[in-house]
Amino acid sequence: DNRTGEGFDLQGDPVAPWTRGNNCPRDEKTDNHGPENRQDPGRLTLPEENLESWLNTLSRGDRRKLRNQIKNQPSGAKTGQNDTTPASDTPVRVGIVVPADTATDTQIARELDALGVQLPDAAIISVRNGARVRLDNGGTAYWDESARHIITEQPVEAGA
Repeated sequence: DNRTGEGFDLQGDPVAPWTRGNNCPRDEKTDNHGPENRQDPGRLTLPEENLESWLNTLSRGDRRKLRNQIKNQPSGAKTGQNDTTPASDTPVRVGIVVPADTATDTQIARELDALGVQLPDAAIISVRNGARVRLDNGGTAYWDESARHIITEQPVEAGA
C-alpha cells in the first residue's frame, strides 16, 4: 500500500501526524517550519559584582539552566577555590595503631572471665582504654590503670 494520505505521517510512517512530536526525542521534534529553533545551551557566567541583583533578573528558564549547569558539572571541571580540584567525596579509611599491651590485656580478660564475661580482643582493648562492661547482675566493671585490676560497681538499689 503506497498511499500516504489521511492517517499517515507525511514522512510515510504509519503514525498519526499529531503524535509525531510526542514520540520523538527533543532534537528530532519538528513543526511546520522544520526543526525547533532553540537557543544554544551556552553556559551562564556569574558577574563579579551585584550577584544578588543579577540572580533576581534571571528568567525562570535561565534560573533552571543555571541550576542544571551547577548540578551537572562535567567530570573534568575544577570547582574548588582558585580553580583547584575539590577534595574527594569518597570516605578515607584511617587506621589507628593501638600499642599492644598483651600482659594487661590478658589480665583484663582473665579478671572479666572470673566475673562471667567473655569479650573479643577488640573489646578488651576498649576496656583497657576506659570502656565499662555491664555485668549480668546489673553492675558495671572497668579497668583501673592505677590499681592495675578490674573494679566492679554494684547497681544502686531503688529503695535503699
